[in-house]
Order: sequence, then C-alpha cells, then structure tokens
Amino acid sequence: MSFVADGSEHHTPSSTAWSQPVNESADEVRLKVHRVRFVDWSPSAVTALAFPPCPYPRPSKSLREESQTKNRITPKANQYGLLAVGRANGNIELCQWTGSETQSQAPQAWVLVKVFASPIPAKVENIVFTIRHPHNLPQNHVPSTSDLRLFSSGGGTDLLEWDLNKGLVKRTISSQGGSIWSVAVNPTSTMLAIGCEDGSVRLISLLYGALEHHKRFDRSKSRILSIAWGPPELKMSKPSEDTSMGDDTSSEVDDEDDEGWEDTWLVTGGSDSCIRKWNVKTGRTTDRMETDKARGERTLVWAVQVLADSTIVSGDSMGMVKFWDASTATQFHSFRAHGADVLTLAVSPNGTSIYSAGVDQKVTEFTLSGSTSRRWVQTYSRRLHAHDIRSIAIWPPYTLCTAPKERPLINTGSAPILASGGLDMVVCLTPCAPASQGLEQRIKIVNPLATGNHSTFEESFQRRMAYPATRVLSFAREARFVMCRMNRGITIWRIGSLEDESDRANDVSEPTNWELVLEMELNAKTNLIAGAISADGTWVAVSDAKETKLFRLEDSGKVIPHRIKTFGSVLASANADLAASTASSDLSFTPDSSKLIMSCFPSSFVVIIDLTPSTSNENAAPRVLRTFGQHRIKQARSGRVVKKLVPQRRGDDEEDMEDEQPQANLADNDEDGEGQSEEVHAAVCCTAVSADGQWFASADLRGRCHVFNIDSLQHHCTLPSFELPIRSLVFDPRSSDTLLIGLPNNRIHVFDIEERMFPQWASRVCDNLPQSFTGLHDPLQGLMFVHPSSSSSSFTPSPRQVIAYGSNWLCKIKLDAGVATRKGFRSKDRRKRKTQKSAIEASNEETNEHNFTVVTKYRHMLGVGQLGDQELVIVERPLVDLLSGKGQPPPYYKHRYGT
Repeated sequence: MSFVADGSEHHTPSSTAWSQPVNESADEVRLKVHRVRFVDWSPSAVTALAFPPCPYPRPSKSLREESQTKNRITPKANQYGLLAVGRANGNIELCQWTGSETQSQAPQAWVLVKVFASPIPAKVENIVFTIRHPHNLPQNHVPSTSDLRLFSSGGGTDLLEWDLNKGLVKRTISSQGGSIWSVAVNPTSTMLAIGCEDGSVRLISLLYGALEHHKRFDRSKSRILSIAWGPPELKMSKPSEDTSMGDDTSSEVDDEDDEGWEDTWLVTGGSDSCIRKWNVKTGRTTDRMETDKARGERTLVWAVQVLADSTIVSGDSMGMVKFWDASTATQFHSFRAHGADVLTLAVSPNGTSIYSAGVDQKVTEFTLSGSTSRRWVQTYSRRLHAHDIRSIAIWPPYTLCTAPKERPLINTGSAPILASGGLDMVVCLTPCAPASQGLEQRIKIVNPLATGNHSTFEESFQRRMAYPATRVLSFAREARFVMCRMNRGITIWRIGSLEDESDRANDVSEPTNWELVLEMELNAKTNLIAGAISADGTWVAVSDAKETKLFRLEDSGKVIPHRIKTFGSVLASANADLAASTASSDLSFTPDSSKLIMSCFPSSFVVIIDLTPSTSNENAAPRVLRTFGQHRIKQARSGRVVKKLVPQRRGDDEEDMEDEQPQANLADNDEDGEGQSEEVHAAVCCTAVSADGQWFASADLRGRCHVFNIDSLQHHCTLPSFELPIRSLVFDPRSSDTLLIGLPNNRIHVFDIEERMFPQWASRVCDNLPQSFTGLHDPLQGLMFVHPSSSSSSFTPSPRQVIAYGSNWLCKIKLDAGVATRKGFRSKDRRKRKTQKSAIEASNEETNEHNFTVVTKYRHMLGVGQLGDQELVIVERPLVDLLSGKGQPPPYYKHRYGT
C-alpha cells in the first residue's frame, strides 16, 4: 500500500487516495488526502545548546580512599543527560533520551518533553546547567532533573534561573555591567562567571542554592565575548601547630572541611583581538595573548575553551582556531579551519579532540596526535548544516580533571554524540568517536543513534531532530478549519470539500480550494504554549505561560472573533489556586463543542468548563463544572512503579490506583534532596476526549495517565506509569472504552477503560512491533483511528485500523491482526536453518506487510488531521521552504575560481 497523489502538490491541497488491492475487501479503508503546504509556520533559529555537567571528583582524602565503593560508583552502560535547546524566539526546549539503560541504541535519540516560554521580548543566547548539590552526587552519576539548575541569558542585563519543574522563571539577577555576552560555570558547579558589556567579569555564587554576586574583576576596554574556567587546584589544609590527644577528632573534621577544590584562573576572549588570563583571587589580568588582525581591524574572539593540561583553544572572526600554552601565554598551533567566523567550540569527553563550527556551516575536528606531546592536527571537516552554526555541544561532557583516571566513566562503550544547531532551525546529531583508535576498537564502539555501523566523526551519518516537536495544529472537523498556533498569534484556514474542488477544476479565476479566514495577533506576555479549536469552529482557546484566552467565532461569510472577557474571573472564582495564573499546558474541546477541558499550568489542575451558557447567550459567562487535582502529586519519591492492572467490578473505589508513584523524570523537584512531603506539580502534556464525549484522558510528564468520566464528573482510574512521557492519546470512535497510547520511542499500548486493563487481543501487536516501525528515527507525533464509512453496505466487521505518524513517515496499523515473530531456529545445520528462516519469512512477509504499512513520501509534516469520515489532511512544511522564506538571511557563500 502507498499514497498516490492526483494533481498538484505545492501550495494547494490535492486529492490523494490510499491505494487499494485489486480485489478490494470490506475491511480496507480508502482515504482521500488533502496535501497542504500553505501553512506558513516556521521554527525559530537555534542559538544555544547545553548538556548537564558531570560531578567533579571529591578532594577529601577519606573519600578518595573509599572511591571504589562510595564516591566512584560503578558506571552504568547507557546514561544520557538532558539536552537543552535555546531558540531565537526566547523558548528553551528540554529534550529527554528515549532509550533505557539496557539499550545501547535509541533510534529516536532525544525528544522534546517540555518548552519554557520566556517573557516577551526575549531571546536566548546562553544556556548553562549546574549541579544543585555537587558534593552530594557520586562520581560517574548522570544528574537527573532534580539535581540540576538551569540558567539562561538573552543579550540583556538579566541572568535568569528557571524552575525545571514548573517551566517558569524562578528568579533573576542583574549583571550590573550592561548586556551579558557570555556565561560559564566552574568545574565544581559553585560559581558562575558572566562576561559583560562594560568589559568586566563578574562572579556569581551558587553555593547552597544561592544566586548572588560574589566578585567583580578589573574592567578591560572591550566586551567579554567568551569565557572559560581553568582547571581547579586542590586546596590542602594547613597543619595545626598545637595538637593534643583530645583534639584528634576535631582536627580531622577541620582538615576535611578545609580541603576542597579552589579555582585559580579563567580565560576570556574579547572584542579587541585579545585573550586574557585572569587570577580568580585578585580579579586582575595575569597574561594577555593577542590574535591576528586583518587590515588593522579588530578580531573578535567568539569562543574559548580550556583543557586539563592548561591548553587554551580559541576561535575568532578570521576563521582561525588557535592553541595557546596558558603557563607561558604563547601560541603553539594555528589553523585556518573556516572561511568565516568561528562561533563555537566543544571538547570531546577524553579531551583528545576539539570541534569548531561557525558561519561557513562546517564542523571541523582537531585531534591530538600523541599522548605525550601537544601536537594537534586538523583531521576532518563536514558540512552538517545549510546555514550558520551558532552552538555545538557533546555528550558525555568534558571534565577538567588533571588526572585522567579521575574523569567520569560514562558510556565508555558508545560513541560520543555531537549536537549542533544554528540558523537552519534544526538540531543535528552526529556520532564522534575518536578516529585515533585502532580498527578493532572502532568496531567495538556502538553508534547510539543507530544510523549505521560507523561511529567516528569522519565516517558516521548525522541525523536531524524532527520538527515541530510540539503540536502546533488543531483541526475543526465539522467546520473544515485548520488552525495553526504561531509564537504570538493564530491563523485559521478553511479547506473546501472535494466536490467543490472538482467544480472549480475548470475555473481559472478560482485556482485553489482553500482560504485564509482569520489571522489574529494576540497581546501575549510570553510565546503561546497551547491552543485548540472546537469541532464546529465556534470556539478557539489559546494560552501563553500567564493566562488562557477564550474566543467565540462568528462565521457570517467572514470569521470574526469575540473574546470572552469574563473567562479569567470565572476560573479564579472557582479555584483560588488559579487566581495567580490561568495558563494551560494543553486544551481540548469535547466533540459536541459544548465543553472545554483545560490542563492548567503550572498548577496541573484539570478543569472542565461548560460553554453552553455562552453559546445561547453572548453575555453569559462559562461555568466551571469540576476541578481535578490528580496530577498534583503530593509527595516526591524517586523510582517508578509499574503496576499491572487487574479487572475490577463497576462501583469499586475509583481511587484504586492513586497510591502509585511514577518515574521521577522531568517532574522531579525535590530541591532539598530530602524527599519531604510536598506538592509536586506534573505538567499535563497530552489529552484526549472520546467521540461520544463520555471519557477524558490526560497524561503528564511523569508518565502518569488519568481517565475521567465527563458525564458523572468523576475520576475513573489511573493507568500504570510509563517509562517516557506519553506523546499521543486517542480513543477508538467505534468503541469509546478503548484508549490508544503512543510513546516517543514508537511504542504503542492499548488500554480498556471499562475493564481497567491492557486487553489480550492488542498485546499480539503491541508486544511484537516490527523493527521497521520501532526503528524509525523520527519519534511518533500522533495517532488516529480510521474506519470504513457509515454508508458502507458490507456487514462484515472491520478491524481496528490506526494511522501513526511522525515528522517524515506514516504507518497504517491493524490492531486486530497479529504480528509474526522470528523465533525458534534451533537447527544445527546452517543450510537447513537458513532454509527454515527463509520459509518462515516468506510465509509471514505478506502478513507483516498487510498489518504494518510505512509510507515515507510525505516529508516534514506539521500534523495530520481528519475532515469528515474519509478525508485526511496532511500539512507539510519542507525544510527548503523554511530556508528560502522571508526574513531569512542568505547563507555564507564564497565563490571559488573555476566553479
């Protein structure tokens, strides 16, 4: 099976059909597809990337002796930290690794799970992770969300600290020196250094959860464009002159308190062609290194890095990558690696490779040729992007340990991953194993992205993370509207029926069958984070990080929005906790458009609102029917409990599974590290309403899923927690008690709401998904059920057919049919075993192809929706259209003679 397009495919919706076998059976579904490319949504440019640091080795002598048991825990096979992506529109995206600790490869890699919306106007220039309590974490431990603090700056004078649980700005601190150009954290996560417009470096203390100014360095005559810390030194305790037998215990305690890591120097790059080395204690310049100049103009040092052997690496506006000796302040290597500005640098986990990137769209690798010498070689360059590269980062991160044996051992059997992003708006992931290793060692290194067998930077295949990672489209099935949520507004298009399209085929004056009916710019305080439109096109709800706005649409030839101004006061009067913020992380309307279901942000309440009074009377206010607080977890516990549900009789306790505690993923917020009993709000990330309007399901970032009965306004049950936040929820229109759950690692589950269990009939498919489906690199974005039309004359019961889709693929799944598996080859004869395997594959090939059909002809899909029973809308936004759009600067190009 495949999609077959009939007609134009660019800028106009074209009628498309899912092709059928010649002998069409009653259980096959034929869909007419509108292929849409007129939606002008665009992602924002990537301006910053960051991975969390690893805990620095402890200096205490007693702990060093116990390093094998306590301080240095046994490293786990597969550990991956969060990936933070900063955008030019002010949003910060947190991405989570989809693989488990038992999986060496994860084809979907990192997927977006949460978006932080900055206040308007804002942008993100720098992102830094720090460890909240660095002395409490053992070595070789990857910090979780509850262990981290996140800071950002956007070219202004304020440094922002984010609440990783709520997704809001926790507090701010002024630089007191103008705009912030650069930010860097010291190796022990106790101090932040910021480079300011006035040419000074300011240190900000982070000890014990603080955020306060600590010291200001002497002022230079140029902006501090880049900054990096040098390796710390061990501060030894001074022996006491008067010691007695009775004071042995106290002296030992004092010695342990006095021991610690002490920052001695840092290095900065300025706008005056100079690199300066600073003494942290005195705040004064100790050495000054000057870069090359072109025609007397100043060279901008955009990036600096420091290695454990006190080697300084710099990248400047002339495209030069230079290596300096910090002890003598002399240059010992210089490479013209780029044709334009070098904007960013990154260091490999073992410190033997350096990666540079910038305006010329290339990433260049430098490798240390010998372990005892400082000879660096430019080994390879790759063009990974179509525009300027603004930031690169590597997981696992580099740790400034002078002793190689003390460095964290994380993912030693897997290749490091280089993440890069820039003005082409996509994040690119590339394996970058060291090329200096032998062939046998390179073969043993696993490519965690599953993009091929090669894992070195020169030979491996890169992959781009899919966009959009969040739902930006909403479909009005009855009104035939498509609503797109922009950064600060919404646009609504009307798509005509196929009958109208056939009538206009010969009309030159009306070449298209779609029209833009509404374009509305909102006075929002942040970028919009949620939006929905009702099925009949009467209601539109949108929300930023501060408030939710409700509009009633009047369609009298021209769509006119009317805002319900009393909506906020109605919510505040119903629940005092909503008075501070009426924002929503997700919005849904019931199929009859009579109710709005809000997933409040950051309070995590689920609110059901009756819109019937406002429909009949324009002056009447909506009415809050019920508020649920199941997603407001009252105690933070670590770990995840997966409990197998058993069927229960109707009338049993509805809170039968309230005691389950989910996985401590992005909703963890035990800041004190003591696990105290308190409310921890897990943001709702996904919702669904059944076709008959009886059931409502909501899922949060902890992997929990709750089901509510809208008719009785009661909480029905709690599903077991999942290993990842749920990506998609959908009810079966034919049987409303069947809930389909989709995860970002392309796993699906079916849950029976009435029986409160996972049915056996679906386990044959869900437990045996083929590798061709689970191995797709783009994560699952949505699910939907499709069925034969109600006008079908066949009385044969049709199977449950589902369409799953990602950014670059569509898959048709038959849930009622089993999936063949390849097991049981026990024959010792190789030829006989091969013959048996071929026979089983041949017999099951037709069944597997019939049950799972993957289509890859549609690229860069923003969303898929339904209009009517047998019409599908596929909205595409090709990367080529984004790069050639309005407002996009031309990429760097240098003409070469003879080309």
